[in-house]
Amino acid sequence: MTGFGIGLGSNVTARPETPLMLAARLMLRAIRAAGYEEGATIVPVPSGTHTRPGSDFVGGRIARVIEIRDPNFASAPLLHFARSVPRTAAGRRRTETALRVNLRASAMIPSKRRVILLDDVMTTGAHLRAAAGFLAERGIRVDDAFVVARQAVNCPENMFNVPVLDL
Repeated sequence: MTGFGIGLGSNVTARPETPLMLAARLMLRAIRAAGYEEGATIVPVPSGTHTRPGSDFVGGRIARVIEIRDPNFASAPLLHFARSVPRTAAGRRRTETALRVNLRASAMIPSKRRVILLDDVMTTGAHLRAAAGFLAERGIRVDDAFVVARQAVNCPENMFNVPVLDL
């Protein structure tokens, strides 16, 4: 038997794990450990430049890899921005309200499954709160949010003592 993967037998040719695959594997482990062994719908939080429905972005790719690794999870990359949200300048932050009014959905979640948000990088949490609020306004309850990484440039001394955010 030949193929790709780890733990499939001694005749398997192993392909090096890419950073994206590693992030997805670790996120899947964290999501399952948080009580989602039976699966959930994963809504990736779009980056500020994600303006076209169906276009590619990091959070969407991670969610797709999770879905491939475990079909109990469904990737639902349905959010995008109406227009590109400019990056923040020094000392200025994107506000949750400004982000929320600019969010759009290409579709709605078709099932009554548990819904979780997945963000690739969190700086202030504004994107996560905006996405959760946007979905709540449409009757979709977000059960949890997971973040792959937290920005560590010019970070405060206590940055990694991060409290759980209420969405």
